[in-house]
Amino acid sequence: MALAHGGRLQVPIVEYASGDLTEAKFYAGQGSAAEFAVFPYLNHGPFIQALADRFFDKGPLPETLWTAMVWMHAETTFDEIRFFTGMTALEAIIESQLGERRGTIIPKQTFAPLRSAIDQVIDGADGLSKEAMAILKGRIAGINSKSFGEKIDALFDEYGISRADFDGPTIVGLVRLRNEIVHRGTIPGDSSIWPQIILVRELITRILLSEIGFVGHYDCYISERHMRAFPECVPISD
Repeated sequence: MALAHGGRLQVPIVEYASGDLTEAKFYAGQGSAAEFAVFPYLNHGPFIQALADRFFDKGPLPETLWTAMVWMHAETTFDEIRFFTGMTALEAIIESQLGERRGTIIPKQTFAPLRSAIDQVIDGADGLSKEAMAILKGRIAGINSKSFGEKIDALFDEYGISRADFDGPTIVGLVRLRNEIVHRGTIPGDSSIWPQIILVRELITRILLSEIGFVGHYDCYISERHMRAFPECVPISD
């Protein structure tokens, strides 16, 4: 519901009942104002139906997707933080939900003998300290992982979502901006990063809608607010 609302909801109690078991969790805190709501507040029905169907068909959503929602709806007045929390939400989804075969350059079984051979070369090298060997072997352990940008690209196939608005240069641009903010702490130049903020939120929205099997209309904010059809992600004419 937070996705449909466009902000963190205040939910003081969550009750779960199954057979003879009843659980109640009480929460403190406040909700947040809505921004970039995915659905008009009078049209939550199709989304709730898809969410309920997903629950009874496959069970609750993975916990990491809830974590991603919390990151995406973090309140801040800084554009850098708003963008960075969105990218953090995306990275959380990648690290927990992206299939192993899509997260590596070659299959782990194929990489294992190659890594072993490289480790032997390091072990046999003259003049290397134990510390240097450990560092080199640590680096070798990660060379089979795809880059962050490649993992983002793999999400489209993993979830079967539309690549509309997300060509190669766009994904590279998102990763480059994220790295600039991480390492420099500021936005490059004096440009607005709101287009990139919207793109990240749009991608996370598509992932979540795909996860619950939603089919229908939703609000997209790329360029300007307009309605699109999901899963095609094409604008709907007035």
